[in-house]
Amino acid sequence: MSLRLLFLGLGLVGLAACSGSLPRLKSPPPQPSQNLASTVVQSFAQLNADSYPELRSPPAHGVTVDSLRKRHDTFRYTESRVLWGEKAEFSVLQFSDTDRPTRAVSPVSAWFLGPDPGDGAPEVVGAVLFRDFAGAPTAADPYQLLGQVAEQFPAPWLICRPAALGSADLLLAYDEARGLKLALHRSGAGEQLWSVDHVEYISTLLPIEVWWMEKGYETCPIEDRVL
Repeated sequence: MSLRLLFLGLGLVGLAACSGSLPRLKSPPPQPSQNLASTVVQSFAQLNADSYPELRSPPAHGVTVDSLRKRHDTFRYTESRVLWGEKAEFSVLQFSDTDRPTRAVSPVSAWFLGPDPGDGAPEVVGAVLFRDFAGAPTAADPYQLLGQVAEQFPAPWLICRPAALGSADLLLAYDEARGLKLALHRSGAGEQLWSVDHVEYISTLLPIEVWWMEKGYETCPIEDRVL
């Protein structure tokens, strides 16, 4: 099973748009709203375990792109449909803050898409990932790091190391029941501190073992538990 197969055919049939007899006026640009969640986060402090309740408790047909757009300020950012992964297997909606860069590396978010379901059904989102944010906490070891982020991302966690990567500098802290993953990375220079490399929210419709295979990890043997 794969993300492409798992979400194949998911989604509701789209409603047909009706056209009237009057000429259609150009819609005004969307206005900022305090009710919209930020599509791209500038700082790690903007994230928490409850940021994507849609993916934690998704409807049976999956979380659609349109439903996420309604809750997020996607119009503020540069949007690209790109392929991610070493083999370019993931179709991703990538959002970046290129219009108002404040740092050398702009923060990015990515919506991992299922396949085109066809027949007018909307696309679905399998996972949402954030990276290159500022303010990622650091610690001397991964357990101290999880303690530092516990207010935003409380336990429980399973700790595993992706088998295919063969790196002692990357650990994953994840909780399948909540659809959460923190990628913990140790720098190779200076004090070699651990930090949060990226945060990922994964649809609980997707078995985590399938997602590891899709991400190229092969397996991710559990090394420890944090309760």
